[in-house]
Amino acid sequence: MADGQKKSITIQNFFKDKASILLLILNIIFLVFSWVYLYMKVKPQEDPIFLHYNIYFGVDLIGNWYLIFLMPAIGLACFFINLVFSYIIYKRSKIISYVILGITGYIELIIAIASLLIIRQNI
Repeated sequence: MADGQKKSITIQNFFKDKASILLLILNIIFLVFSWVYLYMKVKPQEDPIFLHYNIYFGVDLIGNWYLIFLMPAIGLACFFINLVFSYIIYKRSKIISYVILGITGYIELIIAIASLLIIRQNI
């Protein structure tokens, strides 16, 4: 088998690799949770809502209701960018690919927790 064929077969295995699939599923679960939770809790309104809370200064960002979806939107962009990087790097190093997906999962988890906490501030 030629070297080029080995690399293409390895890339095809990215979506069959159990570790990659597990990390992708965790990322998607955190993303979906953030979107659905915010969608269920935030309704269109005229009054501004709290968008960011800081333990030192309290609420430090207030804005329109739809801006609360910016946080999971950034998480979604991060997910797709890192998915592409992970897919590209997979043929050279599976471990680095897993690390990228793991860090992305950590970012998505932080966004999910931040979604919970910011809704708690608005209630």
